[in-house]
Amino acid sequence: MAALVAGACVAAAGFGVALALEPVAPVTLAPLAAAALVVLGAALLAGALVPWRSERLTEQLGAYAAFAAVLTAVWLALAHAAPLVHAEHGAGAAALAAATLLCCVGAATALSVRSA
Repeated sequence: MAALVAGACVAAAGFGVALALEPVAPVTLAPLAAAALVVLGAALLAGALVPWRSERLTEQLGAYAAFAAVLTAVWLALAHAAPLVHAEHGAGAAALAAATLLCCVGAATALSVRSA
């Protein structure tokens, strides 16, 4: 949960600074917010699968590889699922991204509890 809160704070700060520098309509930012949810969920799940170890280069590379693999799998799954549930854009796409985040958080929590 701490990683989720920290990631959300960083994303919110980034969006806040971007909006302060260049105000845009919220409709323009909605796809970025949905993508941020998916990337954050994939990062949490990858971190649970292969924890980051800063003292060893190979473990760092393993964590990066896990993130790339999880993110690719999630994007492919969403690309196939979105048309089936009519969530290619709009509120449906945002709901699908939020559901993806919740699934990744649940899986990461289950992995963390199981390995503890």
